[in-house]
Amino acid sequence: MVGAYVSDVLISVLGTSAYMVPLVLLFYAVRRFAGTSRKPVISKYI
Repeated sequence: MVGAYVSDVLISVLGTSAYMVPLVLLFYAVRRFAGTSRKPVISKYI
């Protein structure tokens, strides 16, 4: 039931972009476990 409440709040606050939260967390987890550097990507372009 906790997941239903969390998803309801996220959809109410963030709208459709709330569906991106799990994808962002998954991307962060993959990068973290892969051992790649945690520098922001923008630093490559500056």
